[in-house]
Amino acid sequence: MKQLPLWTAAAASLLATFAAHAQWSPDGFTDVTVHDPMVTHVDGTYYIFGSHLQVAKSDDLMNWTQVAQGVNASNPIFNNAPVDLQVALSWAQTDTLWAGNVFQMPNGKFHFYYSACRGDSPLSALGLATADNIEGPYEHQQILLYSGQTASNQPGWPFHNANVMPNAIDPNIFFDAEGRLWMLYGSYSGGIFILELETDTGLIKSGQELYGQKLTGGYHARIEAPFMLYNPDTEYYYMFLSYGGLGAGDGYQIRVARSKSPTGPFLDPKGQSMLNASGRSGQILNAADPLIAPYGGKLIGDYQLRRANGSNGIGYVSPGHNSAYHNRETGEYSIFFHTRFPGLGQIHHPRVHPLEFNADGWPVIMPFHYAHESHSNVSAPSNTFNLSGTYELVQHGLDIQTGGIKTSQTVQINADGSLSGAVSGSWTHHGGGHIDITFGGETFKGVLSQQWDHHANTWTTTLSALSNENRSIWAVQTAADGEVTYALNFPGWIDSNQLSGDGAAANGNPSGDGIPNSIKFFSGMDPNAAAEADEKPKMLLSDTGSADRYPTLRMLRDPMATGANLSLEQSPDLSANSWTEVSFEIDVDTVLDDGREVIHLRTLDPVGSANSIFLRARVTVD
Repeated sequence: MKQLPLWTAAAASLLATFAAHAQWSPDGFTDVTVHDPMVTHVDGTYYIFGSHLQVAKSDDLMNWTQVAQGVNASNPIFNNAPVDLQVALSWAQTDTLWAGNVFQMPNGKFHFYYSACRGDSPLSALGLATADNIEGPYEHQQILLYSGQTASNQPGWPFHNANVMPNAIDPNIFFDAEGRLWMLYGSYSGGIFILELETDTGLIKSGQELYGQKLTGGYHARIEAPFMLYNPDTEYYYMFLSYGGLGAGDGYQIRVARSKSPTGPFLDPKGQSMLNASGRSGQILNAADPLIAPYGGKLIGDYQLRRANGSNGIGYVSPGHNSAYHNRETGEYSIFFHTRFPGLGQIHHPRVHPLEFNADGWPVIMPFHYAHESHSNVSAPSNTFNLSGTYELVQHGLDIQTGGIKTSQTVQINADGSLSGAVSGSWTHHGGGHIDITFGGETFKGVLSQQWDHHANTWTTTLSALSNENRSIWAVQTAADGEVTYALNFPGWIDSNQLSGDGAAANGNPSGDGIPNSIKFFSGMDPNAAAEADEKPKMLLSDTGSADRYPTLRMLRDPMATGANLSLEQSPDLSANSWTEVSFEIDVDTVLDDGREVIHLRTLDPVGSANSIFLRARVTVD
């Protein structure tokens, strides 16, 4: 259960305006105070509901407006919250609420699944309130679950064994791919459980065990705040969890596991069952941390990024209790969580980061807060997108930290595919923004992106990656090379008919061809030869319906190579002075699953009666 002392609304407001927090807030973005933010998206507006009946909303994920705060009579979410929720508050022996989830039912009504807990024990009540408007007022309907009961203080309920029975808090409501409605919930004590709900009423479906089915945790292991996200592309259910304690220095962090079914079994990136992530008799709470630390892919923990000049940049302390959202119109995923900040005690604010999926279908959190050029303090994205350069690397590790912030280290991602500096290794770009980073005998599969660095006030290259050992890394570029290292994989297909560099052998090193900011590729097949679909690359003879012949170079284009210019040259014999630039047009043949495009570069200059011709594509950066 959460152990941080509760703050009054007045104290929270005072802390939120503390001047020192400005260094951690994106320039011009509007911060609010919402702990344990659970997102709901309604008619273009994002709402986050959190503990202590804190509510905020935003239209752009960058500027937030506080809607409500505090379990008091003036909170607009209820007509009179202390009175309306008296049953739950009295049972839990508290005057505040913990994390809840607002969910819009198919009939349009809003269901608020709220929880109240004493805090130093699993004496909790999880209830349901409903409203016609997301901002309320909500009306209490009934208590769905109790926990912490003895054999006599709650008639009809069995004795609550906190070692194996869940704390009835932290609900997350979701529909699965088959249209069934579920409630994922639980916290310290017996673990994380799931119950099926009636799709019309939102009440617990009959015929199940009292608390449902266990998915992970137990014996008071510090695992809480479950959230389920379904990805229709991977067809996996991703269960996000928060490990550790939520206070500054208590090591709160976000972990993930996945399953093809909402009821599990859930496995982590290492292939381990999350049912094994548990405390045991005599080892509970902090003492159980070493038992659960090896389980679950750790996506984020305490960290501190350094700037190019060596000074401290952005840093988070105890980030956690997340929700997530999939925008089906744009295809984008976002993750919402609260965090504290280095040196600022218990001051906390919600954060929204892009959530991407790596080549193995695992989610990774991108290092910087979501930003869009529509914001007055954010410029239009850069046209150049160079991978090689100097980066600050964060290794999130696996430990459940107790005050230990992971400080970034300086590394170089080099154009020749190597990694140097604080770590030595290699990298491979697979197209579609997917990248592998290998060092220390471990391979991290990740995603590249351009993100807004609000400290440097510029767009920069970032990457986030997760290994099958459950560890994740982040890297943020602080200085870019001039070379188009994305173009190392620009065609993607290398065989005996393709050369790299003037007169180089097949599979030659493009970065060593002596032409700055360029990488060249050749195809020297006889244009009269039939080109089968499996020949790659291939030069075709375009059929224009006339005697003129127009050669075409077939290659792969990576849309991630933004800012790159493509030119086409042809030669009859590959001799040094025989290359001439030719006009061409691009036809997109196929878009591959990873986002790369098979394109045809068709020359607009006929080759006449030539029996053979060589083409080369040259990539340069502005």
